[in-house]
Amino acid sequence: MKSNWPEVKIEELLADKKNAIAMGPFGSRIKTENFVASGIPIIKGQNLTKGWLNEEEFSYLTKDKAEELKSSAVERGDLVFTHRGTLGQVGYIHENSKFPIYIVSQSQMKLSVNPQKVLPLFLYYFFKSKLGQHRLLLNKSQTGVPAIARPTSSLKKIEVPLPPLEVQVGIVNILKKLEEKINNNNLIIPNLEKLVQILFKRWFIEYEFPNQNGEPYNSSGGNLRNSELGLIPATWEVVPVSNIASILSGGTPKTRISEYWDGNIPFYTPKDSSSNYYVNVTEKMITESGLNKCNSKLYHKNTIFITARGTVGKLNLAASDMAMNQSCYALIHNEKYQYYLFLVMKNLVRQIVHSSNGAVFNAITKRDFNTFKIADAPKKVIEKFEKIVKPIFEEIATLQLENNKLINLRDTLLPQLFSGEVTIPDESEELQHVQL
Repeated sequence: MKSNWPEVKIEELLADKKNAIAMGPFGSRIKTENFVASGIPIIKGQNLTKGWLNEEEFSYLTKDKAEELKSSAVERGDLVFTHRGTLGQVGYIHENSKFPIYIVSQSQMKLSVNPQKVLPLFLYYFFKSKLGQHRLLLNKSQTGVPAIARPTSSLKKIEVPLPPLEVQVGIVNILKKLEEKINNNNLIIPNLEKLVQILFKRWFIEYEFPNQNGEPYNSSGGNLRNSELGLIPATWEVVPVSNIASILSGGTPKTRISEYWDGNIPFYTPKDSSSNYYVNVTEKMITESGLNKCNSKLYHKNTIFITARGTVGKLNLAASDMAMNQSCYALIHNEKYQYYLFLVMKNLVRQIVHSSNGAVFNAITKRDFNTFKIADAPKKVIEKFEKIVKPIFEEIATLQLENNKLINLRDTLLPQLFSGEVTIPDESEELQHVQL
């Protein structure tokens, strides 16, 4: 992507203050006793996975320790980059962040820029673009743990296209509206996911599903019996997962047969697994790995995918028709109670991961599903549960699909905006006119 704007090195855009660019502290500078239940949050790679900054979970340092590490502190308007581990991650401390100050971890580095020269958000979006990612990773080490050689020096020398500030404002306004919609959805989705998890636990772990009188079964004197899983409702049965669901294998079509590929059917692999319930169907997943024809099975929406090799136990629901490779299994409930089965599997993840230890790499087989046992509820209880959670799962799927479209739209716009190919619309134009 060739830009029509002049290019300027990062070192010419630094804020006029000490430690405008700096790495996180060495691990030896932070000890166990420095961590507290609340305090100054540490930004790790996991916090750079959603939008500007994923603030769902932090580790915290004492204020005294954070003051000692103030050279690695970031505040609103600063950028954060991963220089070791999952490279290419970029974060931005936005004006409505939960905390005014954070400390970056030993695998991150910080950047403060002069807003009179470049808008921090403009720079954030540049580094999210293909050109920005390419330049960020030019000095990536090819051996050992993925890392950027001489991180801060490399970052200083990166050149970025720099239009006038008023053009930067226009570009940021377009992308910011997209990001805000994505971030708002990312706040709603985990709350909906927690809601169905709480309800599942209430009904199928604590046995407080409604009895014939609509009262909580267990606390209303429901009859329980001993089982290999402990106390369970008297009419429930302990069964392996393989008794209630079909466990189906995936497969990769022959790569040498070109007509199988470059189609519009998403092809799911472990690297596509998501922390969300529904898998993120990215444009790359379709254009680079999409299938035209499929000599492996095609699975429909709400099929459960579980990763079975390498990183075992990642669970996702298919957001649309998909195929999957041989490193996964597909699970389909015998009565098509997919939401119930998905939450059953979520509850078994720790056991699944623990059972996957292998001599060469972690893996599970179909036979292992004979050992994953549950207290299976009667059909009428599961049907009632499915009826309650169905609209919640459908809303989760809708929001996830909207996010997929917004992310694809953003990624399509990025190279055009940073090359100067597109005219920046008036600020009065609203993003909702864009057809998703």
